[in-house]
Amino acid sequence: MHQRRKKLFDHVVLHVKDLDQSKKFYRAIVETLGHTITEEADKYFYINELEIRQNTETTKSVHIAFHAENPGSVKLFHESALRSGGKCIGGPRESKEYGYYKANVMDPDGNYIEAIFKATQTSLSISY
Repeated sequence: MHQRRKKLFDHVVLHVKDLDQSKKFYRAIVETLGHTITEEADKYFYINELEIRQNTETTKSVHIAFHAENPGSVKLFHESALRSGGKCIGGPRESKEYGYYKANVMDPDGNYIEAIFKATQTSLSISY
């Protein structure tokens, strides 16, 4: 019998220097993955359980991996990230070691952000 998993997190908070720049960056990348900003105010915004909050002290070296529906959305994620202030640290590619397709960027505050598509088959054979 398959049991439903309990949620591990209620929410995750990233502290950023420039809320407007972060909003531009995160809005662009999550829209390519089928999500939107779900709540916003003067000093913060939410994307589901991810809270981005303006603060003088920023969160550093966090690694967030977003689920992507297909390889094309990984590519769009990467392109949108670069247009919105992100820095490329690994373009769209197949990770044979882990069996998925991914792209990696740094957000404007230096956090490690990636999009991952995990295929159900054993070989990805990705083309777009």
